[in-house]
Amino acid sequence: QWESRHIQIRRILEGSENGSGAHVRRHAASDEQTTIDVQYAPGILSIPQLVRETEKYLTDEKKLVQGVDFYVPCLSWVYLQLSPNNEFKRTASRYTSKIPFKLMLQTRDARDFSHVCAHWVSGMKKMWRHEISLKHNLILKYMNSRGDDNNDTCLPPQHAIMCLGDDDKASAPVGRTIPVSATGKQSSRAIVQESSRAADHDWHCESLAMTVIHHMNISENPNDSQYSGGKEGTGFVTVSVHDRTLNPSTGLQHSANIYDYILRQAKKRCNADDVDNLETLKRFFPLLLHIETDGGPDHNFTFLRNTMALFGLFLICDVDKLTATRCCPGLSFLNIVERAMSLVNMGISSLSLAIDPN
Repeated sequence: QWESRHIQIRRILEGSENGSGAHVRRHAASDEQTTIDVQYAPGILSIPQLVRETEKYLTDEKKLVQGVDFYVPCLSWVYLQLSPNNEFKRTASRYTSKIPFKLMLQTRDARDFSHVCAHWVSGMKKMWRHEISLKHNLILKYMNSRGDDNNDTCLPPQHAIMCLGDDDKASAPVGRTIPVSATGKQSSRAIVQESSRAADHDWHCESLAMTVIHHMNISENPNDSQYSGGKEGTGFVTVSVHDRTLNPSTGLQHSANIYDYILRQAKKRCNADDVDNLETLKRFFPLLLHIETDGGPDHNFTFLRNTMALFGLFLICDVDKLTATRCCPGLSFLNIVERAMSLVNMGISSLSLAIDPN
């Protein structure tokens, strides 16, 4: 029965039965204006979603009963029903091509492991993770060794040590008056308000840059995950949006974002009465600040403007130690903050953006 459903699966993927945006665009006349009311965005993002949408289509639209009229196969079986990405490879014989679509995975480009500094950068990452864990354990040991009659204030290790990952997401296209897809993909229609209008092309004149700040989780073991934890904001990801033309990503921009993040974290730990007193807030600033970035022009430490921006951040935050590391060219995917980019991709999928020039 599954073999007879591949036509229905194709209708779900293409949206040819419910009049989705991709179908309207392909069959619209040259003088037809209905396509401007359609927003294009990816419809099926994964194989599990394909199975769920197919099951929903058969039960809701076709009024079929699961277990009687059709059966839901496992995910691995559905993978084998797709068409092979390369029919000339030996693995192509595993696919049946019952579903006339290919599963295209997002791959990373420019993986040049032959860089002369790749080995040293990898070792340096292990070193600073062990150093952070060592200082974390020293602070805990000092706090546990204090007596009850000792009134000396000591910041907990989650406050005294702050490790941040800073990087820019790919710019999101923004239309002027008429929204355009934020991901640049056009395959199906997105749900919008009645008054919303979307462009029938990917051309745009504005772009938004999304700066991602990852507050790494620190623990006693340097091998623990730096995304887990959730204590005092550790393990969380913060995204700030700014105009790519009027407010481009520079070393000063990143330093300002980091200072703003540290200031907001200090306000959460401070009392409500002293939230506007900067000198009081600095008591809750970290003593050790570590920043991990890529080697782009807005983070390259060999540029004097980026070095001066970090020096200004060191002075205004009044930290005892500021360390900054960067990756080798072409190996930015090894940064810890890059692991959160897939979550940002899910957030902007099926999203269209527009600005009002007035």
